[in-house]
Amino acid sequence: MDIQLEQLYGIWRNEENNVITDLNVRRYNEHSHKGFSLFTIYRRNQDDSKIIYEWQGVPEIINYSNQISDINILDIQQTEDNPIYQNLKIWEYTNKKMILEFGDGSKKEFVKLDNIFN
Repeated sequence: MDIQLEQLYGIWRNEENNVITDLNVRRYNEHSHKGFSLFTIYRRNQDDSKIIYEWQGVPEIINYSNQISDINILDIQQTEDNPIYQNLKIWEYTNKKMILEFGDGSKKEFVKLDNIFN
């Protein structure tokens, strides 16, 4: 697979049993140090939301010929060190759907949100 980081810009979401995982991939400006991408897992209740795990950092895509691509996170800051959510691979990709493989080998399907404010 040959994936460029620009293809991932936007918010990707997986929702299972009131647990939401968002991957927000943004353009990073190294001169101003703004635009960190975010990975957040949270539980949504009727009254509030509770963050289970979160990291922010600068992703880069590492492509291998005839293999799935890795997402490497630079300058990572996280709620806790958890390789399951930090070692990500792109198992499958289209413009609207992406399947990520986590560090424990599990896979989840993410859909790209067009505009979450509509």
